[in-house]
Order: sequence, then structure tokens, then C-alpha cells
Amino acid sequence: MEVLIGLAAIAIVITVGVPSIISLSHDYYLKKTTSNLLSSLTLAQTEAVRQGGISRLCPSSDGKSCRSDGDWNRGWIVFVDLNANTIPEPVEVVGVYDPPKGQIHITASGGFTSEAQFSLDGFLIEDDQPVTGKFRVCYGDDLPGYQEILTDDRGRHKARKSEQPCSET
Repeated sequence: MEVLIGLAAIAIVITVGVPSIISLSHDYYLKKTTSNLLSSLTLAQTEAVRQGGISRLCPSSDGKSCRSDGDWNRGWIVFVDLNANTIPEPVEVVGVYDPPKGQIHITASGGFTSEAQFSLDGFLIEDDQPVTGKFRVCYGDDLPGYQEILTDDRGRHKARKSEQPCSET
């Protein structure tokens, strides 16, 4: 009888505790990926102003070259394009970011679709014109809760959280 009571208590703890732990894990990976994106945007922006040239943030699966497909889910790099050839030379790379962990999925739009460029005055630009951009960080399409990073045409970043599933927006 005591063993059955002990097993029932363990089953209750597992039933209540496991979903909470999973939820904490989802939340952690969302926040960590959003934080990495924000810090890489800030680094790119700061380096553009500091070095007086264009800096770029681009998707990268090897930490050395930019991907042309706009897939941010394999990692990304920040580099200052000192020679204006749009190719990250080893001496130009100032930050390398690993792919997100867990089932995190990043989508990008606007000035972030295939890469992000910052002008020497810190503006997000495309074809030398100020633009806006948005990253959306999701943990699965059907799970509630995602985070967005919005950058306005002046280069100001704002993060916000939604409780809606990514698939509903």
C-alpha cells in the first residue's frame, strides 16, 4: 500500500512538473535567441558608427560566409564591410552567432529578409535608403508565444512578446 501511495505521489509530481519544465525550456530558448539577435543588431549598428562604414548582419551556417537564402536558423555573423565587397573577410568579422537551440524558428522580413545593413550613422538601410525590419522568433508554429524584434528606419530596436501562436499571425 505504501509503495502504491509513493508511486501515485511521484506520478502527480511528474504530471504537474514536466509541463512546467518544458514551458520554462521553451521560454528560455525564445529569450536566448531574441537576446542574441538584439545583441548582434546592436553590435552591427555600433561597429558601423564606430568604424564609419557599412556593417552587415547576415545568415551564416559556417561562421565565415553569408548565406544568400535568408535562412537565419543556421546562425549568423556580424561584419564591418571595410572594402565594400559584401563578403565577410576574416579581419572584418566582429561577431559569430550559433544556430538557435531547441525547436526555435526565426523568420525575417523587411530590411532583415536576406541580411541587415547599417549605415555609418546607425540606420538600417537597403539600397542606401533607411528601411524597417522585423525578426520573429518562434518555438514551433502551433505553440503559444513568440517574440519579435522590430527595427525602425532610424535603427531603433524594440522587442515585444506575443502569446499568440506563430501560425495565427
